[in-house]
This record gives sequence, structure tokens and C-alpha cells, in this order.
Amino acid sequence: MIFEVFAERKDPSILSFAIRQEGQSLDRKPIATVTKMIRNVKVNMFGRTYEYVPAEVPTKKFDLTYPVEPQSGMARGYRILQRTGDEMSESQCYTAQAVTKKSLLKKTKFDFDVFTLGGTTYLCMKTGLGARSYYYCVLDAKKGQTIIMIEYINSNLDNRLARIILDDVTLAGEAFLIFAKCVVVPIPVDEEAKLADPSREKYVSSDEEKAYFDREFFREHC
Repeated sequence: MIFEVFAERKDPSILSFAIRQEGQSLDRKPIATVTKMIRNVKVNMFGRTYEYVPAEVPTKKFDLTYPVEPQSGMARGYRILQRTGDEMSESQCYTAQAVTKKSLLKKTKFDFDVFTLGGTTYLCMKTGLGARSYYYCVLDAKKGQTIIMIEYINSNLDNRLARIILDDVTLAGEAFLIFAKCVVVPIPVDEEAKLADPSREKYVSSDEEKAYFDREFFREHC
């Protein structure tokens, strides 16, 4: 299943991102919304509201091709708090680094995000293939399989911003929370109505990052 994301400015310092099922009319109520304000981000979906709160969170153990930093202890990230509805257990995220090469003087590595949502751990790899669009490829950390893909299309607030591609519609909630962190949280918004989108330039991955782009998943679901 595919969802489309459209963005608009509600106020000089507020951005709203409407998530709709592909083909849904723009005059109908969206399935979910993400609101970006000066200091916080909220996700409203399925009668629940979530917020991202900066915090020190415990790191998770998982298998990856490369050594990971940090491997244990605590990392600076976000607690994902559910403000309404039934409590969602153990929801958090943080950024980790995969060390692809190491010498006495230098390490080569790339960043990726680690999410724990409802007790399941997901790895989100940002992958750019050289074109304007690029992708966030989400893997089930235990199975090592791609289950969600987010295609970032452009930064024009008057047009479609992204597509969220799912293997299983029951993962929609997880996909929307991951989208909010990876795409919306990094966009700075200030009182002067300036919008600086760090994602609007081309992103070209290293070969190690490109390997996480699952072409079969993309062809099958698009």
C-alpha cells in the first residue's frame, strides 16, 4: 500500500503534513497529520496523538554487517510519547553509526536511525542513488527485511512531498512515526517564517548505504 504526503504552511511558524492514501481526494480528511512547530513535532493518527521529546534513551542490540556505535549504554535521541488513547509501550529512537572502514587514524561510517516501536526494533537507512528523490529504507532489525520505504520527492510545499510505501498496512502507524522523525523533525521552522529544508539537495550514498536499497521491494510495491 502507498500513502502520499502533502505539506502546507498553516501559520508562519507551523507546518502541517497531511498523509493520504494514494489517489485520495485532497478535499477529504487525511488519514494522519504531522504538525511541525518551532520546538516540537506532533503526529495525529487513528485517534491518538504522539510527541517527540528529546531524551537520553537506551541503545538496542541487533545484528548488522558492520560494527555499530554506540553498541551499548545510552544515546541522545527521542522518547515518542503517546498523549491520547491507549499507551504505546517502549517507543523511542536514536541515531547510530555503522563503521564501514577503520584504520589507526580514521573511521569511515554512515548514520542510520534505530526505532523501538511497540517493543519491535526497526533500522532506518537513508539511501540516495544520485537522483533528486531519495529513500528511507526501513528494516525489521530481527528479520533483516525491508518492510517500509519512504520516498522523499521534493521540498516544494505546494506539491507532493513524499510517498510512504508499505509491505503490510498494519505497519501504517510505525511508518508514519518514522516519517515524522526522519523527514519532519530535521526541518527548522522559526518565528520569521523561514523554512530551510536540509533535504532539498541531492543525496548520494556510499556504496555501503546503497546496498540497503531493496529494488525488488520497490518494484513489487510501486
